[in-house]
Amino acid sequence: MLCAAVFLLAQPGLVWAKDDKEPRVLIIYSAEGCKTVSPQTRIMGSLTGHFSAKTDLISDCDLSKIDFRSYTHLIYMGLEKKQLPAGFIKQLNDFSGPVLWIGQNIEQGEKRYAFAKPEGETLIESATLTASGASFQFAEERLAITIGKTAENQVLLEGRNVKGEDVPLLVKKGQSYYLGLESLFNPVGYFLGEALFDFFDKQPGHTYKSLRLEDVHPKTDPDNLREIGDYLKERKIPYMITLIPVYVDPKTHTETHLSDSPKLVKVLRDMQKNGASIVLHGYRHQYKQEETGEGFEFWDVEHDRPVMQDQDEKALKEKDFSSRADFDKHVKKGTAFEKKYIKNAMERGIQELTAHKLYPLAFEAPHYAMSEQGYELLAEHFSTYVGQTQLTNETWQSQFSPLYTSKPEFLRGMKVIPETIGYVSADDPKSIRGMLDKADTLAKFSDGHIAGFYHPYLGPEKLKQLVAGLQQIPKAEWLDLKQFDNQVSYGDITIKSTAGKVDVKKKRISSEYEKKLLIRSYMPWAGGIIVVVAGVIYWWFERKKQE
Repeated sequence: MLCAAVFLLAQPGLVWAKDDKEPRVLIIYSAEGCKTVSPQTRIMGSLTGHFSAKTDLISDCDLSKIDFRSYTHLIYMGLEKKQLPAGFIKQLNDFSGPVLWIGQNIEQGEKRYAFAKPEGETLIESATLTASGASFQFAEERLAITIGKTAENQVLLEGRNVKGEDVPLLVKKGQSYYLGLESLFNPVGYFLGEALFDFFDKQPGHTYKSLRLEDVHPKTDPDNLREIGDYLKERKIPYMITLIPVYVDPKTHTETHLSDSPKLVKVLRDMQKNGASIVLHGYRHQYKQEETGEGFEFWDVEHDRPVMQDQDEKALKEKDFSSRADFDKHVKKGTAFEKKYIKNAMERGIQELTAHKLYPLAFEAPHYAMSEQGYELLAEHFSTYVGQTQLTNETWQSQFSPLYTSKPEFLRGMKVIPETIGYVSADDPKSIRGMLDKADTLAKFSDGHIAGFYHPYLGPEKLKQLVAGLQQIPKAEWLDLKQFDNQVSYGDITIKSTAGKVDVKKKRISSEYEKKLLIRSYMPWAGGIIVVVAGVIYWWFERKKQE
């Protein structure tokens, strides 16, 4: 139990939130181990990141460090049952801005949350926003804390439990909100994200639809890709291409670079000129012996952990060491390996694409799998990330995508442009219908991104079906990545986009790859010159003989 003295507020040098136009958000969480930032907390930060890039996450064990007056919005996440410090409850009651309480311990909310009295727990099968009628059936039942309807509270989200009963899930009174669900994985994230417009008193903006051509690499069929590009150009549809600079053959282990596919490079340049934005999609899109596009690159999926050693080295675990100290040294060495590995992939990826006049504006991790250190390294060179994000270093399978653009605190300043409706599956003839059905539902949400991807090897016909369906979505405009502010930089290379224009600054030769590419381009000329010179010399000697 923390004593009330830890909540002393008068501290010099602090910036008052009321003097700052951008909301400043404090997320306090109760969780086992105090220091654990759980996936649920990361999701909450991803949702608030749409409204403010200034979000702090802190355990309720560390409240002595907090000046509540420096925040405009307060969120408490009760991820475990516990007795909360009296000082914290007082601060919550006295907080002048909006407060959102999630999950456990609501009975301790005292006077501020007297309108949200818990009545037990129930399993929820579906939920509906009361304002728009947007509804989702849950893939799995969700445990919810039941709050009774009263004249005091306004129901923003209502669920249907396994008994067929309607249950309030998200209620409010004035500036106080309560959500009785602890799991924020979608579709709950969609619902909560919509409620945050009211919480932050923000008016909705644009709804976007977007298309990515996924896993394009040096072995991609250029004719097939050109046909797709021509189709999208005719309809004036902007789109993204996630480009992998190197293809690795899993049988021979040989590498094919873009320099080995000049016809493809020509097609990609034309597509870039006619509506496409390039997204760097890893460097090889594989880590061990998988085929490019199939394997992971920045995650050791076999052991479900960050990449800590070369692909041929044995993966060691704590049980393989005689002491914890020796294991900690091994982890430190592995962390250094991962840092060098990721930075090398980013550097070479940016250099090789720009050498071919293909200018990446964002990054997407293969299979959306990347560690926290990976995101930190990415943020040094990319302003924009595309797709879903990995929420924890514990497993790659804990991933999340908000419905709108966001700046989650763990992305270190990068904005994420989400993927929300999945992809066209070669094995599922109903996948397009499923994508479009989900798109129709998501169109009811504010500032949403109806975003899917397509593998060009499927050919143009299925793409045409998908595009035709997306064209029918009302009040949603096609996203053109170049219209947004994006920046990519590495070494002397800087790529910026804004208002549809892409500006590139670099040396004439920015890498060894580019130097070799330049020499290679001169080889036909050099060969011709040698032939001419040899002919002249031969003619001269023949003439001398005749003299």
